[in-house]
Amino acid sequence: MRRLAPAEGRRTFILLVLALLAGAAVLLLSPAEGQATTLSPPPTTLVNPPYSVTESIEPIGHAYGFDCQWGDVIEVRVTPLGESQVYVSLVGLPFGDAGGNSLGTSREPAHITHKVEQSGRWQVEVAPAPGCEIPVSYSISLWFSSKGSTTPTTVYRPAFSDVPASHPYVNQINDLAYRGILSGYPDGTFRPNASLTRQQSAKLIVKTLGRRRADHPSLSTQSSVQR
Repeated sequence: MRRLAPAEGRRTFILLVLALLAGAAVLLLSPAEGQATTLSPPPTTLVNPPYSVTESIEPIGHAYGFDCQWGDVIEVRVTPLGESQVYVSLVGLPFGDAGGNSLGTSREPAHITHKVEQSGRWQVEVAPAPGCEIPVSYSISLWFSSKGSTTPTTVYRPAFSDVPASHPYVNQINDLAYRGILSGYPDGTFRPNASLTRQQSAKLIVKTLGRRRADHPSLSTQSSVQR
């Protein structure tokens, strides 16, 4: 039996590993018997709240899209029919903001109430709970219990003079300002291109976590820290 040279042995070992990885990939990526080769996103129906309908869904579920304004309060109620259960979630697009989720039954319908803090397209997604008999029937109602404004500055204060509506992160900056995490500079600017200092970073972390300065005496003397 011929003994392989070191270089030839390494090459043979690498080829063997690659062959094993290729076989494993085929097994992992091949659909199981009766399983679909691709997973399609749930179909979306564009609606204009107030909206209500009774429908049936297949395993991939169903989505309802609608446009919201700053400060709108949207309410969602989904009641499954019979003994079915459904998962309901409210999501803001395109930033992926979570507006809440709930499990609904015929005795305790899913109910979500959320104040919108990002103008744009929002979506309610309804999916059958695991183990439910398909199709699942349910009734859904969407409505605004309070209407907001199309003008961001009526909800988000302060409005920074150097963060125009065309800024790529205007929604995120205004959202943090509205929550009191950012305050900007005394001249009304935010200076988005300036570098953060360690003091400013510490302030952002503490305020984001909802901790008061009284809990951190070392930060209480930094009341003049901006941003």
